[in-house]
Amino acid sequence: DHRDLHSFPTRRSSDLISSLFLKSGAKVFGLGSKQKKIGAIEHTNFKYFSADIIDENALSEIRDRILIEVGKIDILVTAFASSSSISAFKDLEYGEWRRILDIDLNGVFLSNRIFGAEMIANNYGRIINFSSYHTVGTYPFREAYVAAKSGVEGLSMSLGLEWAKHNITVNCICPGPISTPRTEWFMGQSPENKKGMLSRSPSKRIGSIDDVSALVLFLASYESRHINCQNILVDGGWSKSN
Repeated sequence: DHRDLHSFPTRRSSDLISSLFLKSGAKVFGLGSKQKKIGAIEHTNFKYFSADIIDENALSEIRDRILIEVGKIDILVTAFASSSSISAFKDLEYGEWRRILDIDLNGVFLSNRIFGAEMIANNYGRIINFSSYHTVGTYPFREAYVAAKSGVEGLSMSLGLEWAKHNITVNCICPGPISTPRTEWFMGQSPENKKGMLSRSPSKRIGSIDDVSALVLFLASYESRHINCQNILVDGGWSKSN
């Protein structure tokens, strides 16, 4: 009888992972910055909220509305991702740096703190924050994105230690390369990009959201109670390949 809050930026990932939770009997609440409801999910146990993910008051109001409706929040999944910004570091403007960190890191901080407080009150919770394979193997011109996602990993590790006494686990999933609009955009920029990414993959394939979704469901379960403060790579061995 779990209540589950998702925060997903892309339609494809939110649809699949939300559907898995719905099939397991969870009541799912989606959260995003878009006014339009994520995907095309029509289910009595699914509701979508639109808000600025770095607006503390808006997130607190959504938390209160969820609690009025279902009484508790057991699971939080965050996967915030800003739009791509690729530029030489010397040309990276401070405003752009702040924009990326606001979405990719500060949004995770606020969501974890605001919704996690209810998990403390209930002495139970599962938090899954999405990081990125760019924290273990990246490319030039992505300093802001890598800094933000590295911050998500550090936040999750420390928070997992702090909240373990409340039966709350906090873990990171580090996906990639996974077939998402961002990955497809990068590979589409040149044949060399796609060739380079595939050549480093031991299986010679790009992962799919299916490869990630089952892990999300497991980390959200009671059975994952002894897995905490971890950054779990889902990359088919990409990060270990030369």
